[in-house]
Order: sequence, then C-alpha cells, then structure tokens
Amino acid sequence: MSININDLKKKLIYRSNYRGTKEMDSLLRSFTRKYLNTFNEEGAVEWSAKNLIVATGTYEKIIPFEGWTTPGIIGLAACTIMLKSHQTVPGNKIILSGNGPLLILVAYYVLKFGGKVDAIIDTSSKIKWMQSMFSLILNLKNFIQGISWIFKIILSKVPIYSNSLVTKATKTKDGISIEIQNIKNKKIKLLDTEVLAVGHGLTPSTDITRLLRVDHVYNELKGGWIPKLDKYFRSSMKGLYITGDGAGISGAIAAEDKGELAAYALLKDQNIINEKEFINKTGKILNRLK
Repeated sequence: MSININDLKKKLIYRSNYRGTKEMDSLLRSFTRKYLNTFNEEGAVEWSAKNLIVATGTYEKIIPFEGWTTPGIIGLAACTIMLKSHQTVPGNKIILSGNGPLLILVAYYVLKFGGKVDAIIDTSSKIKWMQSMFSLILNLKNFIQGISWIFKIILSKVPIYSNSLVTKATKTKDGISIEIQNIKNKKIKLLDTEVLAVGHGLTPSTDITRLLRVDHVYNELKGGWIPKLDKYFRSSMKGLYITGDGAGISGAIAAEDKGELAAYALLKDQNIINEKEFINKTGKILNRLK
C-alpha cells in the first residue's frame, strides 16, 4: 500500500477543521498514552489516540537585565516572525542584541524592508560570526546566503559591538535608552533607539516529554536536554514520536523532514506500509538530514 505524504497532510487538515480550529489552538494540560486533555475558552476537550506525534518547537531564551520588560523591547525570535511572515518592521530604528546566527538574519531583513539597524550587540566575537558562516560551507546555498547577509550589514555601516551585552534599558520620550557593557574591558556605552530586539538562542520545548518521563539526553549543539530518540524519532515510550525543533534545534527546513520521518515510522509501526516502502520513503530524507 503506497502512502502519499501530501494526501496524508490534507486528511489531517480536514480532520482538524472538522473538529474545530479553536480546539486545535488549545493548551496541552496533561497526556497519558491514550488521552490528550486540552482546554480553550469554551471548556475542556479530550482527545484519544493510539499514537501521538509531538512537535512542540522551541522557546526563546532571554537573559534578564534591568528594565528588560520596558515597552518597546521584544524577543529576537518574535521580531523574526514579524519580518518573515508579515514583512513588518517593528520600528523605524532598532537595536538587536543577543547571540547566534539569528542576529545576522534579523539585521538583514530589517534592512531589506527599509528599517534602520542602529546597532548589533553580540555577546560573542566577530571571529565567531565568520566561523558560523564557514560551518555552512558544506551547504553552498546556505553559505552564499549567509555571506550575502553579512555583506549587506557591512555595506549598511551597521555598528557592531562584539563581546558586549545590554545591562540596562530605560524608557525615554523618543524611545529607549540602552546601556551596554563590554564583557572583557567592562566599558559602558549608552545608545538610543525605538525598539530593542533581544534573544540569546532557542531551547527545545520539552515540557510534555519531561512530564511523560521519557528518556532524555544532553546535547549542547541541539539546544540542551532533548528526548532520546532513534533516527526515525521514536521515543522511549511506545507510540510516542517527537519531531521538529522539540527533538533538537535544527531549523524549519529540517523540521519538515523530521516530521515526515516520524510519520513514516508511525505508519510502519502500525503495519500500514511495509518494510520495503518504509526504507524507500525514508532513505532520501535521512540523506538530507546528514
């Protein structure tokens, strides 16, 4: 029996619409092997299933500082969603603070959509920027894209404060006053802007898997503690599959491939597809994830 993944997606979408979209947005409260209890503004809803694929994604890490809840300060990941999904710049002028490749990505899109990046404040060094780019050299497309982002930032003459972090933010008449400090020499500098987007990486969302007491392992490169899985994203609990960035940080493109592997593993475990079809379907996906 041949399974088309696109047909499967359509069936799942139809089912979610049939159940009601409000229910699909409900908050997970507790889960056992057969029952999923959720709730929304209309009350509690209980779902039953023989198997479950968990794709809880990540949450953003922000290291608190004095004034970090001041209006006009947003998460770097939230800023990314505004830019990529809605082509909306959160302010005419913005300062980006944190670490990791997300700083480069957000700066590029702010400039692309006509905004002004007043500064980039990075806890790491400029050398780390280049190392992160060269780590993509095995993927030529991503490497070229990353280099083009950096060149746009350089050509736009965006000030970059390396080995620095935000220590204080204060609301002013025209926006926000930001105090930054160099981690090495402890020098302090004041900057003014309209919006501050800050983020210090992403952490896999493992609330559900920890509540279920499935086995976990620590992997620093994938975001910290993550569920222990086989290469098809089966967990230590029978019938529970964990995929996407909740199984380890790897990005949106890889998350889709992870989801397909978990779906095929479920179909194989339920004897809906045979071993030959399973190997044929998953082989190319596994090669893409290497």
